[in-house]
Amino acid sequence: MDCKILSIMCVGLAIYLVFGGVIFHFLEQPNESETRQITRDTQFEFLRNFSCVSNEQFEQLIQTVIKAYDQGIIATNSTDSASNWDVAASIFFSTTVVTTIGYGHISPATSGGQVFFIFYALFGIPFTAIILGGIGGQLLKLRNKLKEKALKGNTKQNEKTKNIVMVVAVIVVGLIIFVFLPAILFSLVQQWSYGTALYYTFVTLTTVGFGDYVAGIDTNISGFGSQVVYRLFVALWILMGLSWLAGLLSQFQDMLESRIEKNADKILNKNEVSAESENKKEHSNNTSSTELSTVKSTNM
Repeated sequence: MDCKILSIMCVGLAIYLVFGGVIFHFLEQPNESETRQITRDTQFEFLRNFSCVSNEQFEQLIQTVIKAYDQGIIATNSTDSASNWDVAASIFFSTTVVTTIGYGHISPATSGGQVFFIFYALFGIPFTAIILGGIGGQLLKLRNKLKEKALKGNTKQNEKTKNIVMVVAVIVVGLIIFVFLPAILFSLVQQWSYGTALYYTFVTLTTVGFGDYVAGIDTNISGFGSQVVYRLFVALWILMGLSWLAGLLSQFQDMLESRIEKNADKILNKNEVSAESENKKEHSNNTSSTELSTVKSTNM
């Protein structure tokens, strides 16, 4: 990519980041302030109703609950909830590591686990990226083959229309398979609203992975076997969904870069033509001045 184009894109990214930060600030800070106030009021009310509990004891209880939550243990059901480190849950965790989603709902707490994680991630992340890119590439090849068959023997106008239809079809089918249908399952199993489930699918497949919602935790599924199958399904969904999205984003990136380069070339060519026109005009003026001087000297 040309340095000038890259510079323009960097400035655009900076503006985009500032824009996002300002919008999130105004949307989220009032809610945070309200939550802080509710938390303070709840703490005060508890200590007033249970005067036998000191403020230090209450703080110690809160710290214990927070520490447990940081390790993926929900204090309200810690005795009967499924383990976060059974085989299925550990495979799900490994999936979030190599795909760089990193929900943050659980993390290695032992020294051995932390050391193993470093080497596991160093090899697993690039290896997975290559595989996902390869699968995405194969999906694009399949789309291109279908497009060639659909466009065979058509005029340029029909080709353009069918090409747009093909791209839209790939997007819509992918959204149905990897976003809308899984969101229905998540809303039923996790007892989320459908809007929350859609939010989770988007956060996951874009690898943002906030960790505020995580499939496989606190479900209404009973039975160890069913929970194992569900968690393995979520891991498979993540891998396949990321492959689809990788191919889609690659295509959009190519289209965007092509459009930016075309527009940049137009601007650069326009500037060059303008500069060339100015040079010709200046040269013409200089020539006229020279001719006028020659005529004057001849008359003298």
